Amino acid sequence: MLPIDRLFRAASSDLTEPAELVVRDAASWEGTWERLTAATVPAPHRPAVDFSRDVVLVVAAGERPSGGWRVTVDAVRAAADGGLDVTYTVAGPAPECFTAQVITAPVDVVRVPRPAGTVRFAARTLLEPC
Repeated sequence: MLPIDRLFRAASSDLTEPAELVVRDAASWEGTWERLTAATVPAPHRPAVDFSRDVVLVVAAGERPSGGWRVTVDAVRAAADGGLDVTYTVAGPAPECFTAQVITAPVDVVRVPRPAGTVRFAARTLLEPC
């Protein structure tokens, strides 16, 4: 497993559609950061990233109908082809749970060593009992 440096995590963002992003350059990082922190007041300072050495992985759960949802990058593994295999979990309350009635859009953002190959994502969904 590769080390994961978590840069940002939030219950809400401007990424309202599910997304699996690999940010490979500073210009893309600047635009992505603005979308990630649009719902955060005040917006936190954008972490510096050395894109010659690292990439940023962004996993967005998309819009959810209530509070209690989160997304978590669980592990990043180097693949034999020089790429990365990323596993993450989208977790939320079971249907019978009482939750805040607010629309959320959870995200998790991590920095990892820059891969030579393709980044592949695998998700699992977990509904947690009350």
